[in-house]
Amino acid sequence: MRMAILPEDVGGPGWDILIDLFLNGASITKQACIAADIPATTALRYIAYLEQQFLIARKPDPNDSRKVWINLTKLGRQKVEAALDAKRTLLETALLGPDCA
Repeated sequence: MRMAILPEDVGGPGWDILIDLFLNGASITKQACIAADIPATTALRYIAYLEQQFLIARKPDPNDSRKVWINLTKLGRQKVEAALDAKRTLLETALLGPDCA
């Protein structure tokens, strides 16, 4: 269901990063790597891709040049909300039947 709403290449680790940002707000890049449970180099590729798709934005930490903060963009938040709504509707239909969803 999320694939119909989000770009095809977002996939599992990309979705994990988006969900972590959706639930917890802005985080440093290292936290996104942990949330996705993938090697840092792979997470950085996903972060770069999500940024290219305008789903997240990166911002250097003004107090620590080693840190980069990432956060959902408005589009990213809308896409995650739409994917979650679609998933909820699908589950309600499956569990309760089409007339109750």
